[in-house]
Amino acid sequence: MDGTSTHVRVAVLAGGDSPEREISLRSGVAVTRALVEAGHDVIALDPAHRSLAHLDWTAIDACFVALHGGAGEGGDVQEELERLGVPYTGSRVEACRLAMSKSKSKQCFAGRGVPTLPWAVIDAQDALCDPTAEVASLGYPLVVKPDAQGSSLGVTTVHEPESLIAAIDTAAAYGSLVIAEPLVLGREFTVAVLSGRALPTLEIVTPERVFS
Repeated sequence: MDGTSTHVRVAVLAGGDSPEREISLRSGVAVTRALVEAGHDVIALDPAHRSLAHLDWTAIDACFVALHGGAGEGGDVQEELERLGVPYTGSRVEACRLAMSKSKSKQCFAGRGVPTLPWAVIDAQDALCDPTAEVASLGYPLVVKPDAQGSSLGVTTVHEPESLIAAIDTAAAYGSLVIAEPLVLGREFTVAVLSGRALPTLEIVTPERVFS
């Protein structure tokens, strides 16, 4: 690609086979529209229907990863794109794998002095695990959710111990590792960082926002 050109040929990856497929497809539509309006050429690609290895990447300058969850957010797609030599948006492989796991991310935060709520990790497939004992130090109410899932899928608020096992079963439908944290009501802010520069702060405004 000519380094002086502002015209880019972009492959937008959206869809995939994760539980967040429908959300990813909506993201892909929005990204495609924005890129086309900016004057770029766009090829829409759904990895669930077409292998990345079978695309002619010589006709593509870069890849915009609009996948949510699963291989598209957890590092596998990024690893394949690197193997193919395709520049892509977002974090590199190891950062994606770390960020996909809530518990590993929290370990990283805690190790670097970043405040984070206390948590417990429960392996739903471990017959010797006592979930009630694992969360005893956290108190109630709790938020129970999959360790590696987004879009609020599998998330349950638990107000008493009697509801804990059902909440774990709900979360475990998306993976055996489940994380529990104290319930916090508050405001949600997002700050994206691009090339080391913090972008403007965004707040998601809803009547009542639940954090964990």
